[in-house]
Amino acid sequence: MKRILRFFALTLALLLLSCSPPPFKLSISESAKIAKQLTFEGQAGPIDPMSSNQGNTDIVFIPEKDGAGGITLQAGFVYSMDPLNGQQVSFIAYDGSQAKYVHEGSPQGLGPLSSDPYPNFLVQSVKNTHNVIAFQFDHASPTNNQYALATGDPNLGTFNSPGGWISLHTTFIDVPPFKPPFVGTGRVIGVSISPDPSSLLDRSFWLVCDSATNNYLEGEFDVSQNPITPPGINLRPGATYDISSFVGTSAKRVLYYFNPVTTRSYVSVWDSPMSLGNWSTWVWIDNVPTYWQLSSIDHRIDALLTTGELFSTEGNTGRVYDPATPTGSLEAEFPLGDLRFIGEVYIGGTPTVLFSQVLWYGRQVSFNVYSLPTSRLTTLGQ
Repeated sequence: MKRILRFFALTLALLLLSCSPPPFKLSISESAKIAKQLTFEGQAGPIDPMSSNQGNTDIVFIPEKDGAGGITLQAGFVYSMDPLNGQQVSFIAYDGSQAKYVHEGSPQGLGPLSSDPYPNFLVQSVKNTHNVIAFQFDHASPTNNQYALATGDPNLGTFNSPGGWISLHTTFIDVPPFKPPFVGTGRVIGVSISPDPSSLLDRSFWLVCDSATNNYLEGEFDVSQNPITPPGINLRPGATYDISSFVGTSAKRVLYYFNPVTTRSYVSVWDSPMSLGNWSTWVWIDNVPTYWQLSSIDHRIDALLTTGELFSTEGNTGRVYDPATPTGSLEAEFPLGDLRFIGEVYIGGTPTVLFSQVLWYGRQVSFNVYSLPTSRLTTLGQ
């Protein structure tokens, strides 16, 4: 009798175990809560991964900007971090004949991980057809910022960058109008891309240092499939100025942003001489070489939004700051879980933030893409 009871007890235990829910994953729960407040733009995939990233959530899908004032999920770019091959960007497109998404061509390498807390690259879709641009600090020479434009062709099944990596300072900085007034080698230490309502281009903003004098200039270039057009340049402030007190005398890179409406410039600096061992954010106004620290901001800044707010996603937590206040006060904070910030774009004339979420089904991967009008981003913290 005891043996029968033990048998039934074991059977019941096994039955309960088989009916138990799967292990709870906090990042999925957090993502689901936030995703309910976002607009689901669609899903890209499933596709077979081209690397050993199975199960990795740090893979991002960047939808194409369609050149008609929106985005499309019929094709896009996947950024991934492969333990063996380093950082890569690949091109995927929906193949109607196969009724599935496929990789076109081979991934383009973005180099190894950076050895400091800064991101090693800036990748964005370029208006309008199958183009992606990457700004990257040369890993072997971090003072050399470079860019590459890669183009995919679903008809030919290709994805390549014919021009390869092109040095910014050789091509754009060591020539007028930067030199003169620069007397030494110009070093681009910060680049950001800002969305533009135009269907043809976006804007890029550069912070440039003169290696001989440690003085700085700021530049603006149009970014399109051309890909970078010097004729559209604006040089600010017209005379060099020194910001080395908070950037440092040997700064190799910073996260730099410029607001053309308020003419305010921002840098997010790791290990500033005036704020050692952490992230700090500094602001100055065009043509006014005075500056101050936004002391309420102690996280990496990932974007200057069209609302004028600063956005951080460090540690998979969204934080929105108001830099118009004296200290850059925190407006909202919310968990992102496994949602990854893609960037800000215009959709139908409305500034919109995009998020990517990777979903694994065995060895296949899909991507959900969500959006939210930028003006409503702070509501995620309510």
